[in-house]
Amino acid sequence: EELRRSSISHTNTEIFILPAFTNEKQLFDTPILPENVTKGKHGPWSYTNEIQKLGAKLNADHIFVDMRAGLSEISSPLLFDPRVEIFLVTTIAEQSIRGTSLILKQLAKMMGHFPYSDEDESADQFITPNVILSMLTEDLKKLDEFEQAISILNEAFDLEDKNSGQSDLGQLPIIEMPFAQDLMSVSSFDEAHGKLTQTSMIQMAQKWAEDKFSKDKPKKGVKSTEKDISNLKKICEKYEFAEQGESADFLITEPITNMVKRFNNEPPRIVSLGSKGSGKTFCYLQIARAGLWSKFVRKVSEKTSIGDFQGFLFPLLHPTNLKSPAQAILDKSREEAYKGLGGSNHFLHSDYVDKIIRTIKKNADFDLAQWSEFWLNLFSEAIETGMLTPGIKQFNEYLKEKNVKIIFLIDGLEDIFTDILDNQSQQKALKALLDLPNRISELRDPFWGIIIFVRRDFIKYSIKQNRGQFESLYASYALSWNATSFLKLVYWICAQAEIHDFQGTNVSLLRNDQITDKLEQLWGRKLGRDNSNEANTARWVYAALTDFLGRLQARDIVRILLYASTMCIEKPTQVKIDVWKDSRILPPAAIRRSLEPCSKKKITEAKEEFPAFKNWFDRFEKKVAPNDRVVPFTANQYNLTPSEVEMLVDMGVIMEAEDTSEGTMKFYMPEIYRSGLEFNMKRGARPKVLALKRKALGKDLF
Repeated sequence: EELRRSSISHTNTEIFILPAFTNEKQLFDTPILPENVTKGKHGPWSYTNEIQKLGAKLNADHIFVDMRAGLSEISSPLLFDPRVEIFLVTTIAEQSIRGTSLILKQLAKMMGHFPYSDEDESADQFITPNVILSMLTEDLKKLDEFEQAISILNEAFDLEDKNSGQSDLGQLPIIEMPFAQDLMSVSSFDEAHGKLTQTSMIQMAQKWAEDKFSKDKPKKGVKSTEKDISNLKKICEKYEFAEQGESADFLITEPITNMVKRFNNEPPRIVSLGSKGSGKTFCYLQIARAGLWSKFVRKVSEKTSIGDFQGFLFPLLHPTNLKSPAQAILDKSREEAYKGLGGSNHFLHSDYVDKIIRTIKKNADFDLAQWSEFWLNLFSEAIETGMLTPGIKQFNEYLKEKNVKIIFLIDGLEDIFTDILDNQSQQKALKALLDLPNRISELRDPFWGIIIFVRRDFIKYSIKQNRGQFESLYASYALSWNATSFLKLVYWICAQAEIHDFQGTNVSLLRNDQITDKLEQLWGRKLGRDNSNEANTARWVYAALTDFLGRLQARDIVRILLYASTMCIEKPTQVKIDVWKDSRILPPAAIRRSLEPCSKKKITEAKEEFPAFKNWFDRFEKKVAPNDRVVPFTANQYNLTPSEVEMLVDMGVIMEAEDTSEGTMKFYMPEIYRSGLEFNMKRGARPKVLALKRKALGKDLF
């Protein structure tokens, strides 16, 4: 009754404030001690029960309890009650972080007593605590102490075996609260509220509340159907391997846009770098499919001016494992080029591959000039110029007289330079080829161009000097995937699968937040209920698929969707599809469980791509059983040589960091490799993996 008489009315809300005491005497002469409450016959949870009863009498929607700092007899019953959601407010000061960590460790122990199953995310669980890092300035966030504080907090809240040991960037919600000078002094509730509305804190709180009190309601137009899942699976199977060449549709990414913007009405001179699975061959086939460079430019951007430039596309080298549809695309493109030159199609790809390989074997003493001459002869022979040893200018003059512009397309170099790591002849041959685009750029009126798709690691072995300068020259054309292109690719795949209201033509116009909102129809907002403290799904998938260098492959993005949709079809009860069908197409369990097969495929392809990695892994697999593979580890622990360590670091498989529990330097491994290599995560390793991933990806992924 006292509370009813003293309530505060504020913006259609009634607020009851229950003070800890009403006068100073009560503070020093407490009639009921904390131990009377916590050790009474009703048990430690009676404290929460009484507060809850009081709230029910007042018909309150929410109850907030402001506790004193640290642990005490009277705060513990609330802190460790699984019904209560905890907010730990701290700063990055060492003493504050240590105190907060102590509480988080105890909370983690308590949560260990409550069962957790990713098969039933709809079940009630212990509510993960929230940590609010307060009084942050931009300068503070740049300090090492800031990242260290986050790492320590994550390390303190390390749940053993939760989510099968998988790293989860959203497991401990850390809210970064900016410093606001005006809030250093407030004298009333109304003043506090008034000052808060002038800060970004209120928007952050409102966003949190919207997420927290939202329900997993059916999203407009979305109901998971067998047709949606089946279509998604078929599309992902179609795009998993570009070598099939079955689709004329493609996602226009920033590197492709840069190609056509820079060379809209002249022959392109480009080296496009990308790792295996980044989309090199897919892009190669889409360019070749156009037949003319001007047609490709127009397909990428209707607004780009092309003048009267045409430019025939001539696929000279390509991967040896192309399927029939892809072969047909290349044959048609060459046919058009031969018609423009007034000749006939006599091209046989294997003859040119054999000639390159024979020349490498027979002429180990060739210098760069001789290899440059060899490549020009090869181009000359391909289009039947009749010239024996043309220079770049002579070759250009021949095409100028014919009034025909030619762009040579090159891909599949890994099938030719199979020993690039140790073979100096292969290294020189490739360097001479990679030098050609820059040399052609020196021509005043170029009538020919070249687009070379090459694996990024090949540059390391062929460009020994000024490699950074070389990579910088072609950086805007590199086929790399960041958070933005990741979101667009997932959206585009949904559009290709004809999932409700996904429009592939609109993807380039959408902001990241718009795409993220739209993708909730595919996989929900979080890997659990939308109002849970589970990880944001888009953020989790992006982080899980990237390595410690921040690199991501398009093929891995396609695969995780492929495996998730396959699980929904083949194991619907295990992934609880009925629980989630009204709010999303892919259930959380399907997403989580798809990471392991993705990782295994990643390892299989890494062995094909990197002979040195295959040699190491084959030896490692024979000597070290899966039960003995633990992250983190030292080089001596598994007899890693310095060259093997360098190779694994360059690939993004491992990264060295301090093991704070022992004060020694050890190697850690990202999820996209760890699962496939069958390494177990040692307790306490997860927070360090999170910290390394956070550093690689940045604090704000989207």
